[in-house]
Amino acid sequence: MKYYDLYPEVAGSIHKDVLIDVTIRPIVINAMHYEFDGWLGDDLLTASGYFIVSEALSDALEAAQLSGFELYNCQVSKTGQFEELYPNRSLPVFRWLLIKGQYAIDDFWFSTETMMLNVSERALQVLQQFKIDNCDIE
Repeated sequence: MKYYDLYPEVAGSIHKDVLIDVTIRPIVINAMHYEFDGWLGDDLLTASGYFIVSEALSDALEAAQLSGFELYNCQVSKTGQFEELYPNRSLPVFRWLLIKGQYAIDDFWFSTETMMLNVSERALQVLQQFKIDNCDIE
């Protein structure tokens, strides 16, 4: 199976109100609240080994019947820095892309060796239909 390592845009961090267990890797969180510091416009973003996707991308992932992930609601907010950089910019709806897959079985999985998101060729084809200009792909 051909697969790709993805290094998505980091546009912020997980908000301080999220319960985080840092005793294991990858860290475990109880919900997703992504706090934006900036944003170059990509549909796939990351913070601390977790991922969010625009609602449009989440719909496409579900429609393609890809495996290895679950989608959940995601709260988003803006820092003061974001407000200074983009005073009139609104954020679209994002969803939490929780990675659950396994290597060579699913379309999405998280490598505990490299701590990177890995996707199948089929998944990459769907992702490339959206804005992922700031995502490095290897």
